[in-house]
Amino acid sequence: MTSFQILAPIRTQLETAGYEVLLDCETDRCGGFDFRFGIDVLPAPGMYVNIRGFHFISAALPGTDSAVTLLASAASGAGYLQIVQIGSDKATVNISNVAVTPEPQPPAAQSNVPRTTAPQTPGDLVTQLQTQGRAVLHDLDFAVGATTLSSTVNPELATLAELLQARRGLRIAVVGHTDTEGGLQANINISRARAQAVRSALINTFNAPAAQIDAEGMGYLAPIASNLTPDGRDANRRVEVIVLSDDG
Repeated sequence: MTSFQILAPIRTQLETAGYEVLLDCETDRCGGFDFRFGIDVLPAPGMYVNIRGFHFISAALPGTDSAVTLLASAASGAGYLQIVQIGSDKATVNISNVAVTPEPQPPAAQSNVPRTTAPQTPGDLVTQLQTQGRAVLHDLDFAVGATTLSSTVNPELATLAELLQARRGLRIAVVGHTDTEGGLQANINISRARAQAVRSALINTFNAPAAQIDAEGMGYLAPIASNLTPDGRDANRRVEVIVLSDDG
């Protein structure tokens, strides 16, 4: 189903309930990338927005304080729908057989790429990449000693993929880092494998353009904290994104 097909029966329900449609637009006519990141969207896997194919509707019930917004997107054989309702007299919206619910994900294994700072929002990630040219990815689920992701449920990866889809001139490098435990070559191999796992998740799970993503490992050669303390070693075990170029 296209995003339009997902929303069409719900728009009919709203109009039948007396709602007046205020805005009905698709991707570029809505405002594209700027519009997508100017509205509140649930993080993945609850909601995924294909930046090149979404549909948005807003409607209000005349004479009341009630309004509703609908955001639909379709990608990779799955349909996604977000409904936001406000006011005291909300519409009854039946979404049965309209959208595909993502399958539950397995519990995340213990990670040894811990969160190095307070978790950032997807909007923070985009801002950091645009202003600083780099950003650390948080909540990547690598089991202890492993180089494969235990789960790809990560709002930042979804947002990063959307950014790459919207800006085809943007090239990034996903770079893995470790602490100083172990030899240099072993750590470079581990950090590179983890970066490649993140790259694969961006491409295979979130449909990011492969040609825009490089993956590399630095081992312990680029620390952001002291390796003499447990907290410092935790901070240094990370995967970050670096902007290589942006041709518009």
